[in-house]
This record gives sequence, C-alpha cells and structure tokens, in this order.
Amino acid sequence: MHRLFVASAITAIALLAPGGATASNKETAQQIANTLKQSGRLHNFDLGVKFKDGTASLIGRVASEEQRTLASQMVESLPGVSAVVNELEVSPAVSGGKPTAKLV
Repeated sequence: MHRLFVASAITAIALLAPGGATASNKETAQQIANTLKQSGRLHNFDLGVKFKDGTASLIGRVASEEQRTLASQMVESLPGVSAVVNELEVSPAVSGGKPTAKLV
C-alpha cells in the first residue's frame, strides 16, 4: 500500500511538471529520484529532482556533506546525465525524518 501511495504521489508530481518538460526528461528525473530513494546509501534526506537535456538538478536537504557528495556521484553515473547541479543543503535536522526523493 505504501509503495502504491509513493508511486501515485510521484506520478502526480510528474503530471504537474511544467509543460516544457519532455517525457524523456520526466522519465529520467523519475529514474534519478528512484535511484536515490532505493540505493540504501542515503539516509534522512528530503530532496527534489529536476532534469532537462542532460542536466540533473538536486534540490533539498541531506543530513551531511558526505551525503551531499554521494548524491551527486550517484546521479553523475546514471545514463543520460551529463551534468549535475547540486543545490542540496546540509541540515542535520533532517535526521530522523522519512527519506524522500521526488520530481520538482
């Protein structure tokens, strides 16, 4: 049930994306968000993903500088990603919250 809710929420966000985003850009942003959520390598984060024409933008908060760097490295290694704009803020206050990664 939880997976269905998360999938529905991500789908709703994707549908609300600006009209200029192509299906390919949306699909890649979705893949990036899923990769970050499911990697098991990041903990206590709340971030959003934008993707356009090879550039992935990461926006939100992570619990440490190490996680900020790791998020960039993970995204840079994905197919179709030629650049990463890392706008993640380090905020230890994120710890204890439920990890989220979504399209923005």
